[in-house]
Amino acid sequence: MRRSFLFTRELVMALHEEESAQDVIEYALLASHVALGAVIGIEGVSSSINTGFSLVHSKIHSQIGKHLGCDK
Repeated sequence: MRRSFLFTRELVMALHEEESAQDVIEYALLASHVALGAVIGIEGVSSSINTGFSLVHSKIHSQIGKHLGCDK
């Protein structure tokens, strides 16, 4: 048990002293923020896109109905 404690302690000390581990954490945090921003942005834009497609669908449907004589 003491051996695993010492190994863990040495590992933590090595990661603390080495700056590349800090860089990896910073890049991971940056990537998570970018991903979160993309998800939030897509949710806001998706409703606008859906509204546009619904408008186009209804106009096409009404024009097809007029040409086929199915206008009610």
